[in-house]
Amino acid sequence: MENRQDKVFPKNRLHFHEKLGSGAFGNVYKAEARGILTPKELTVVAVKVLKDDAEETDKKEFMKEIELHKSLDIHPNVVSMYGYCIDEYSTYLILEYLCNGNLLTHLRKLLTSHRNTRQEAELKGETNLLMTNSPLMMFAVQVASGMEYLSSKKCIHRDLAARNILLDDALVCKVSDFGLSRDISEGNEYLMKSKGRVPVRWMAPESLVQNTYTTKSDVWSYGIVLWEIVTLGSHPYPGMGFKDVVDAVQKGERLPQPKHCGDEM
Repeated sequence: MENRQDKVFPKNRLHFHEKLGSGAFGNVYKAEARGILTPKELTVVAVKVLKDDAEETDKKEFMKEIELHKSLDIHPNVVSMYGYCIDEYSTYLILEYLCNGNLLTHLRKLLTSHRNTRQEAELKGETNLLMTNSPLMMFAVQVASGMEYLSSKKCIHRDLAARNILLDDALVCKVSDFGLSRDISEGNEYLMKSKGRVPVRWMAPESLVQNTYTTKSDVWSYGIVLWEIVTLGSHPYPGMGFKDVVDAVQKGERLPQPKHCGDEM
């Protein structure tokens, strides 16, 4: 596929369908784009649209997200940008559409369908049954591959979580949602100066305490994602409030080893 990362796309060739979700300053819609990949042909895409009531800081953050996508090549485990539209009335980011939703929802569906299998496995002492007889390990490898690529491009994600991993028609994981991402090509860390909303349960100690983000803090978040994968979508630090999580992490406490996850795993 040709790299489309620098392509401005005319918004009159977009036909919007249903809303897929929303974030802090943007809504995401399923749409069709005529001629974005192949001349005259329709391609199903996901379009992130800046909200009408977005503040100036939100617009700047959205532009940073577009610029970051423009700096990336096509990678099998990172969501691809097909194009973007910018004018005085609207700002659109056009991304590949991934039909199987996010990894968190998929994991929780697996939990429901495999609940009896899991209980039987625990009773029989087959502690690694879920890990060896499901695609969970492949999910972990694919997410790592996508994050390794982003690191090589001097990009820190800052919001890596199962909810921000999307699945294509073959259930291949692709890292997405770069709304909090930062380019660290001029250094090796990013200091958060604002008091915006942050994903506390996925954050490294230095990010929680010093507002400092590096590739290593993304590695920490990846560890939390691994815990989400192994537990089939459990909420990290269950039953604990945000302040309790911060205090516990600072004291050296860590997420518990799941009962069905053996020591080797």
